[in-house]
Amino acid sequence: MTLADRFGARIEVAGPTPSDETFFLVKRVPEADHETFMRGVLTVVGVGSLVFHHRSGIAVVHTSFRRATRVKTAPLVAMAGPVNIDQDRLRATLGANAPSVES
Repeated sequence: MTLADRFGARIEVAGPTPSDETFFLVKRVPEADHETFMRGVLTVVGVGSLVFHHRSGIAVVHTSFRRATRVKTAPLVAMAGPVNIDQDRLRATLGANAPSVES
């Protein structure tokens, strides 16, 4: 008998489906070469998924949860997690020519 059964509880865990897409911040391990890190990330998520990257060791990609989960396990990746982009702040910072980043 489970704890839920003992108390007559119903437990449901809902989350995104593996095919749902959103923005993910991916950070490389400090000792990794940035070019090698980026090649590895783009091999998993696809070149068209890259939003931007910076030589400090980060990349933002727009991809599925399934692919992001695969990126997390790469040896050159320190962490990968979803991020939200505030459209209003982006436009205020970049002006009228800001790209659309709807998720």
